[in-house]
Amino acid sequence: MFDSFFRFNKVGRETPYNTEYLKNIWYYNFRSTKSLYVVEVEEYLHDIFILKYYQKKHRKHPKKFQILSEEYKAHTIVGTCVRIMLSIYSKNMKASFGFIGANSYNPATREEEPLNNTQRFRIYKYAMEQLISTDTFTHGMDEDSSSYIMINKRCDIEFVAGEAKRMFTALYPTFSSNI
Repeated sequence: MFDSFFRFNKVGRETPYNTEYLKNIWYYNFRSTKSLYVVEVEEYLHDIFILKYYQKKHRKHPKKFQILSEEYKAHTIVGTCVRIMLSIYSKNMKASFGFIGANSYNPATREEEPLNNTQRFRIYKYAMEQLISTDTFTHGMDEDSSSYIMINKRCDIEFVAGEAKRMFTALYPTFSSNI
């Protein structure tokens, strides 16, 4: 189901200043049949990578990660993000990954989906369960905060899980994880 993907390119890196946990933000892009997308891969301490994406045309919108594309290509877009994850993993065999499934926002009506168990979370969760092996990663999630983390089994799982929870609770007050 998530087998198809768009060709993607790594296009740059930003090193944030004055941040305790975030080391780098890597930028990738890909073009769907209708739009150009930007994928931001936040690299945190302990080789934890968080993927976020948006349509480039929404790059200045404060809710850019929440706006639905209306392309109906979720499987291919998520498949592309999984390929980006795998490309990172091929270069860093200790990489762990996570996401928070943003709640959808409709700019026309200004309606927002509730934060818990979001549509994006359900799609991403299904994709991760189908594509990312539990032989390699320990999967943890929290439906209330729509958060999901996959900790690499080559690492000290309890240590990385504790550090992830500490970092992301400080950065994202709604974050939770059941690892």
